Formats: sequence, structure tokens, C-alpha cells
Amino acid sequence: IWCIDEMKNILIQLVLKGEEAERFLLVKQIKGLRRNTEVLRVLVAEEFQRLQNQGVLVK
Repeated sequence: IWCIDEMKNILIQLVLKGEEAERFLLVKQIKGLRRNTEVLRVLVAEEFQRLQNQGVLVK
């Protein structure tokens, strides 16, 4: 999976196989996202929120 963030021009290459790939594509489909970059942003934002709720991250 290749993702290019146009705002920062960061190239990210992920190699997802098996169950990880299936979950990534499922999230993409469920959330109605078209671009892999959008999926990554959503997943990262959700994980940051989860960690912040646990008190691991402080704003």
C-alpha cells in the first residue's frame, strides 16, 4: 500500500498481509474512504485518541 500525503509530501510504504490487509481494507470500506492516506489518518487519529483517553498521551 502506497500513500502520499500531499500536504507534507511524505511517502509511506506499508506491506500488509493476511489479516492485517483484510482489516485495513475493511476499515476503508466501512468508513467509505477512497484513498489509503485517508485510512491511515483515521486509524492514527483513533489510536491517538484511545491513548489520550487512557492518559498515556497528554495534550
